[in-house]
Amino acid sequence: GLRAGLRLLGLMENETPQWSQQADVDLSDIASRLEGQRNLAMNTKDFSEVDRMKALLIAAGVQVQMSKDGVILHPTADFDPQKLEDV
Repeated sequence: GLRAGLRLLGLMENETPQWSQQADVDLSDIASRLEGQRNLAMNTKDFSEVDRMKALLIAAGVQVQMSKDGVILHPTADFDPQKLEDV
């Protein structure tokens, strides 16, 4: 049903689209570390580590959302888990 609907909308050829083949990724540990660094930075006013981590995540294809409620990380279509080694 889903494939037929995607074909009807012109979003899919006969093969499965690459975006649907990407495995689910658990970024919760990295989100927790980033949130901890952000909390520390709020007290020390030194955001260099937060900025470094955020830049590496973005370079790896991760959308970073930070708010007073916490940190949310979403892999994008350009996500490359190998680039997370230095985070």
